[in-house]
Amino acid sequence: MDDGIDRRPFGSIVNEALEKFASLIRLDLRLLEAEMKSKTSTIVSSGACGIAAVALFVLASFAMVQFLILVMIHLGISPIVACLAVGIVLFGGGLLSLHLARLMHGDRLSAACMAIWPPLGCILTSLVGRRR
Repeated sequence: MDDGIDRRPFGSIVNEALEKFASLIRLDLRLLEAEMKSKTSTIVSSGACGIAAVALFVLASFAMVQFLILVMIHLGISPIVACLAVGIVLFGGGLLSLHLARLMHGDRLSAACMAIWPPLGCILTSLVGRRR
């Protein structure tokens, strides 16, 4: 008479459970590996596109500065004065950006600059001054 109860030894039941658990872990690891490969390829391709975009923006910036200088020369301004004027405007824009960054991020910015390149942190602190 069969009462629906499994009469196998306890050891074989534990062994079967461990085999199924190990199989499940292996399947999860394969799934994780496949997901990571997919995400890695996406990140790499996005990073490559981002680097290309930054390089093109830098080149475009140089071209726009040259264009501005040439326009000033075309309008009759001396080439030396045109370069000096554009340099002063760009320097002022850089100082303004540093000042705004300093106001928004405080001493963390100086600490980060000191970690990257100590003279940059000193320049930033001396040009912009302490946050009040």
